[in-house]
Amino acid sequence: AKEKYYAEEQEVEPYYMLWKAPGSAELEFINMWPFTPRGRNVMAGWLAGGASGPTRSPLYSYRLSKDRQVLGPLQFEAKIDQDEQLSQLMTLWSQGGSNVIRGHVLSIPIGEAIVHIEPIYLESQSSSFPELQIVAVMQGDQLGYGPTLDAALQMLFGQRPPAAARATGGPPPAAAGGSAGAPAGPLGKQASDAFEAYLRLQGAGRFEEAGRELARVRDYLRQLASQTAP
Repeated sequence: AKEKYYAEEQEVEPYYMLWKAPGSAELEFINMWPFTPRGRNVMAGWLAGGASGPTRSPLYSYRLSKDRQVLGPLQFEAKIDQDEQLSQLMTLWSQGGSNVIRGHVLSIPIGEAIVHIEPIYLESQSSSFPELQIVAVMQGDQLGYGPTLDAALQMLFGQRPPAAARATGGPPPAAAGGSAGAPAGPLGKQASDAFEAYLRLQGAGRFEEAGRELARVRDYLRQLASQTAP
């Protein structure tokens, strides 16, 4: 699978998380990698390599059904670019001399769905330290975004925050789009906190701890999906 990292297109890098294999009650440290067919951008499946399970480093291979098209990471990136409000804001940041950094896409299996998450950073001319500005999330073909994962989930599930975007910067408001449903609520806040902890730990190279936080994100999203799914 491919993604946009910074402003360049590249192959998605594997990422770490803790999970429970089907039929197992034990958490296992894995390295996950999403795949698309050659020359196409829809998701075909994902491969995970275990590192701490009882079977000692197995490979898990999941293939998605051909009967239902699942958008891949690069199509998620295109969805972000096609969102008028979001793309205008990133263009304004770039024209102002700041560097817009597209982070790594995480494609996380939640039940029978794939949820894509991407952090977007802003690096100003006066500082070489990028700051998280937007988190974008997509399930199916519905896109949500906001200054935190919680805000992005609120947009995705239909609870839109009223804050307006400022031309000088700052996160965009939740625009029309996103499926109807319940607000993210406390679970969204917990998912957001775990996601920000994941980003900090991943940047510090503390991969096992980062994987633990990503497992928490996945667990909270699974609970949200069960509450809001038709």
